[in-house]
Amino acid sequence: GLAIVSAMLGAWKDAEDPHIPLLLWWAVEGAIRHDRAVALDWIRGEIARGTPIFREVILSRIGQRFSIDNQSEDLDACAVLLASTTKEDDRSRLITGMTTGMGRAKRINAPSSLIDTVENLLEENPGDTELSILATRLGDTARLATAVQTVSNAAVGNREKLPLIELLGQQAYAPAQSTLIELFLYSEDDGLRSAALDGLANFHDAEVGATLLQAVLEDHPLKSRIVSQLVSRPAWARDLLAAVDSGELAVSNIDRNVLINLTALGDPQIDAIVQKHWGVIQRSSDETLARVNGVYAIVKNGPGNAADGKTLFEERCANCHALHGIGRGIGPDL
Repeated sequence: GLAIVSAMLGAWKDAEDPHIPLLLWWAVEGAIRHDRAVALDWIRGEIARGTPIFREVILSRIGQRFSIDNQSEDLDACAVLLASTTKEDDRSRLITGMTTGMGRAKRINAPSSLIDTVENLLEENPGDTELSILATRLGDTARLATAVQTVSNAAVGNREKLPLIELLGQQAYAPAQSTLIELFLYSEDDGLRSAALDGLANFHDAEVGATLLQAVLEDHPLKSRIVSQLVSRPAWARDLLAAVDSGELAVSNIDRNVLINLTALGDPQIDAIVQKHWGVIQRSSDETLARVNGVYAIVKNGPGNAADGKTLFEERCANCHALHGIGRGIGPDL
């Protein structure tokens, strides 16, 4: 059990092995499912011991494991573990795992134990970007205004700005729109421009569409990615195609994958311009589309059961595939 895992974690030479660290993680994950209380006591002990494999491979996955299902009991465990970390690097790894597990959810229904723990940590570390992001995900949206100021500050480095730009985009925080547009248009840093573009993809305002289209017309370095974003909204796609139809934008700027996405919008005006310039685009059969739409409806509207889904994944998928650090890396990571 966990005693064997502890012994193996102490073998530092195994830290570079491509398989053993993940095998140890699977053993830990199994112990969490079997007896949460015992596993939590063991994890706190390993946080204090701080072996390389545990810190570099397992700790972030623990944070991810306890935040992925948005269950109160799991998030209470996150609070306990955050309170147990005394080293900044350990806390960073745990928080990274937690925010990864929370995915793109705008708001997590967190228990007061976790909210209070994060607030207490922020009082001690008011400038901690990762803690601020976590607090925002837990409902402290007032921190978004501070995030806008931070990403606008030329004296702040990219390491701090990039995760905040991602957060502002995921939250589609309206007051950040003009800041993201400015970064996208005028930043001389490729990473910041790219992050701002990704963030703008979550906004629906006409100004964003017009800005992106103008960037394409001016041959922006990220042109192909911008075109892909423009065809994600029917209104933006119509403006893009109007530029093609008027001759402002060359037909060669629209590749086949983009055309397929355009036809999938099901807009008669878009279909007419596409057919005029590229002919009939072969789409998936009605039967295939119906099946895809059916699955999409289930995923979007069905309440789902995370516990049953996890069991199903472990039974049928995990022997070959990995998802959120669980499973085997034989096939592609899901």
